[in-house]
Amino acid sequence: MTNPEDALDRLLRQGIKCLLTDKDVALLLGIKRSGMRQRRYKAPETLPPSFMVGKCHRYILEEVLAWIEAKKQGRSV
Repeated sequence: MTNPEDALDRLLRQGIKCLLTDKDVALLLGIKRSGMRQRRYKAPETLPPSFMVGKCHRYILEEVLAWIEAKKQGRSV
């Protein structure tokens, strides 16, 4: 069984743009996936911007990285 992180890294190395899932973003932020769900309803401003694809939230990698950088510099997005 392949590690999801490895699959994502492989796609990024090939230059393929892909949408991130809650699991991917939780990994980047160092929080649990269940924490993502809780934050979405209690404090959505503490998460990067997302959009819905069907019933699932999806994220654009560049937007997530820009959001993280802005948070590191103390700016709000």
